Amino acid sequence: MLSLLGKKLQDDTYTLLTLDLSSSFDNNNNNTNEENVEEENKELFIISEKYPNIYKLILKNKNLITLDPYLNNLNNLIILDISNNKLNSFNINNLINLTELNLENNNIINFNNLQNLQNLKYLNLSYNNLNLNLNELNNLQNLLELNLSHNLLKEINLNNLKFLKKLNLEDNLLISLNGIPFNNLQNLNLKNNKINNLNCFLNFKNLIYLNLENNLICNVNELCNLKNCIYLYSISLLGNDYLYQLENYKFKILAILDQITFLDNCKIESEEKVRALL
Repeated sequence: MLSLLGKKLQDDTYTLLTLDLSSSFDNNNNNTNEENVEEENKELFIISEKYPNIYKLILKNKNLITLDPYLNNLNNLIILDISNNKLNSFNINNLINLTELNLENNNIINFNNLQNLQNLKYLNLSYNNLNLNLNELNNLQNLLELNLSHNLLKEINLNNLKFLKKLNLEDNLLISLNGIPFNNLQNLNLKNNKINNLNCFLNFKNLIYLNLENNLICNVNELCNLKNCIYLYSISLLGNDYLYQLENYKFKILAILDQITFLDNCKIESEEKVRALL
């Protein structure tokens, strides 16, 4: 699909707000023969030559296996969406003005050369094959939102992301929460991991939303580590079977976390809070 918004300049190039070259095929299609790859590469080259001033570029479902080096001269690019492709590596370190990057649903195992993307605010790496601790991401110190869900992560190290507000780690293999930046984090999704210890939450004082569904929390006293999260508004503990077997489960949780307004996606009535404190 070709969709563009912009205007033609005198030198026969274009100033564009958006160029959408997404395809409609299913990314599960394994058709990556040489002819198709050559055609996609040619298209990327044309983009880089014809639209050097583009602001937003969408390349969904293109069966792309590489970007090098065709996009690196798009210095004005702010938003880049390359989701639903077959990338296993990429080099876009010259795109220094990028603020949003979507790499969802590719084949990425690891990456490097991100240190120049200092303006990046939103990064989506969900549904890939990431299995390392992602130290390279610490170079993106102005990142506000990061989606690493549906990968193979067993540990992370993101301590330098001091301004991060939203972090999605759903459906990984995490046991420890060491390496999660706590300074400004407000929204944390840890659904479908292997977490049983909540000690690190003693420092998460700005946390508002927390999803701990389908983990291995076996001791209700672990929730005492969340008492310092004075702004905690919503927590979900669904799927932690031991907790659900407790008699008066809801009231035991509320007795510890009297600051919350939603538990397991249900609003807590004021009468329930009073009863929990009796």
